[in-house]
Amino acid sequence: MKNYTVFFKRNETSPISYLSGLTPNFSTTNITVCEKERDFIKKDSGFFSFNKPVIKGSHTRGRFRNFLSNEIMQNFEGKIDDVKFLVFIAKILFSGSVTNEKLPSDVKTNLTMTSEIANKNEFFKNFGAMITFLNSAESNCGIGHLYPLVVKNSKEKDSIINKAEDLNLKVVYASNINEEETSLKLKNGNDYKITTPFFKIETNRVTDKLWETEKYGRTEEEMELIRQYYKEFTQTEKGNGETKDTNKNILYNEVIAPVVDFYENIRFLDDDVDTHLGILTGYKKYFTEIKPYIGGKVANFFGAIDSVYIFDENMQEIKYDEDKYFEFIQNSNPAEFQPIFKSYNEIQKKNKDKKEKEKSKKKEEKENQKTSKGE
Repeated sequence: MKNYTVFFKRNETSPISYLSGLTPNFSTTNITVCEKERDFIKKDSGFFSFNKPVIKGSHTRGRFRNFLSNEIMQNFEGKIDDVKFLVFIAKILFSGSVTNEKLPSDVKTNLTMTSEIANKNEFFKNFGAMITFLNSAESNCGIGHLYPLVVKNSKEKDSIINKAEDLNLKVVYASNINEEETSLKLKNGNDYKITTPFFKIETNRVTDKLWETEKYGRTEEEMELIRQYYKEFTQTEKGNGETKDTNKNILYNEVIAPVVDFYENIRFLDDDVDTHLGILTGYKKYFTEIKPYIGGKVANFFGAIDSVYIFDENMQEIKYDEDKYFEFIQNSNPAEFQPIFKSYNEIQKKNKDKKEKEKSKKKEEKENQKTSKGE
């Protein structure tokens, strides 16, 4: 087993919008909030709990898997003629699953196939796929959450913090972490609090751009006409006849301020360092050259990543190797999924034959019932 630490150096002017999908209990305010976890630090007054930002590993893993899948498909483009097999491969690579109808108990398949394919195909081994008619196998490569670089104890810094400071990454000291009230109110009247300096609240408007249009009026009379016409072209009533409050077009977005950089752990269950270096070289390439951002609102220059550094268990930066990366792609030949595809087709045929027999049996029973009744 090998573990690696990945550091993400963010752009100093770019916040992150990575949303939790949860809406706080607000009465009149539209707000989206960041994904976060509760953590504890020790201060002079005792232990203090706070919300820290977190980017789930599924976010980086999913995007990277999609990138690798495209690389693999392009590398073997034109070498696969069977369209159904091509779609089958794409489902495994991009979706990570091949679903099938519920299997009858008398349908048998080769359940040792999973480990056999994993030994041949590096992508399948490291990123896996859920195939309902085969045994599941744990993916060899595990990608963890991204966490902020927080210094909890300046007297006893761990190896991650020490390396982060050597790289001039932004860290936040526990003594500077506070929970502060905002102008937003919860339904119970309490203030909505954010953890500073991690988070900040940004606002924007949607649909109502009157203030943008007004400025083209040359006189007050023209501006008033603009307001009237703008109102004519804008829906001001709800479906129930109530007047729409334009203030409700204001959206509040909680974002991760660019005051802290992130780190992430990647774990491999084996000791095949050459393959690790190939995958990790691709990981760095993707997040620094292909799509160097984290989270959403990329068009607004959110989540920009300036640099990625990857270190081994001894906190030595790995030796990135494009040749090993290409070897990983070569050793992920989709043609090696042919036995799984063959098994899938056999199962489909057995299921179809069984259904046809059941259908014929029911038809025959129905005809016999008619005969017995003298119809």
